[in-house]
Amino acid sequence: MPCVTVHELDPRVLDDVVVFLLRYELDAEPGESELARLTAEERARLSRFRRREDRVRYGGARATVRSLLGQRLGLAPLDVPITVGSMGKPVLDERLGVHFNVSHSGEYGLVAITETGEVGVDIEAMRNELAHREIAERVFHPLELAELDALESEASRLRRFFRGWAYKEAVLKAVGVGLSGAPRSFAVVGAAPCRLVADASAFAIAPERVRLVAVPAPEGYAAALAVIGRAEVGEQ
Repeated sequence: MPCVTVHELDPRVLDDVVVFLLRYELDAEPGESELARLTAEERARLSRFRRREDRVRYGGARATVRSLLGQRLGLAPLDVPITVGSMGKPVLDERLGVHFNVSHSGEYGLVAITETGEVGVDIEAMRNELAHREIAERVFHPLELAELDALESEASRLRRFFRGWAYKEAVLKAVGVGLSGAPRSFAVVGAAPCRLVADASAFAIAPERVRLVAVPAPEGYAAALAVIGRAEVGEQ
């Protein structure tokens, strides 16, 4: 029995980005179908995870990514040249023209693939016990804190926190810096559509190039996607 099942989400999430939802069988182990798609280095890393659920998420996600990218590139899964970028983000050689990103939380994961530009995706299990207001003080922009505090119910504030967290992770992964990239220097505000507001020195690219969208997520989860569009002539 595979440790992960894969479902392609509605392509209208963003026309030029394909998003797949992964569901993990956390009480299983990566089987032969997954292990056969991992390199020796990846299998060695897999063996170092002590918790079974971490082995399932890593092995299932990496095997799935190799299969999906192989289909896009016309390569066998083991021949897909995945490397690690300067900030630890798995990437393909830019000459291949394909960008991808992976996220997982709890029983679910997401994979996003596009030829448009760098992409970031995030999924978060919404945990009621988390001290979300205290965390928001450390990572949210003042505009985001204002939106959070304006909500009347605790349930609404919890959903807004995790939606905001997913957007932040997606943006920072797209620009390639992770949460080391000063999350309080920018805000994602509003809804359908949301907009990115950034301090002058927040990014090395124009914030207008970052497109954001909420990703349909299972009950109890929040998910978001960010993709960097191509620069206009003369734009950095």
